[in-house]
Amino acid sequence: MQVVGIYWYQNKIVTISWNLNKLLVFPFIIIAITIVLELVKFRFDLNPFYSSIMVVLAIVASLIVLYKNELQKIIARRWKQL
Repeated sequence: MQVVGIYWYQNKIVTISWNLNKLLVFPFIIIAITIVLELVKFRFDLNPFYSSIMVVLAIVASLIVLYKNELQKIIARRWKQL
């Protein structure tokens, strides 16, 4: 909620070109996935280890999607150094 408040307040002061996917969309998707997995874990009495792994995989996948271009640039630079 703090991020939404800062975004809203900042837009009132001065307009900044925010990347809303990185700032709002994907973090809220991760929170929603975590809530759903916790509810499923409690409902079906599952091992917490499995839900934790799924949350971590969702976080890593979202980071890869969000930073795909940056990762490609880093890999290309490293590849040239070899």
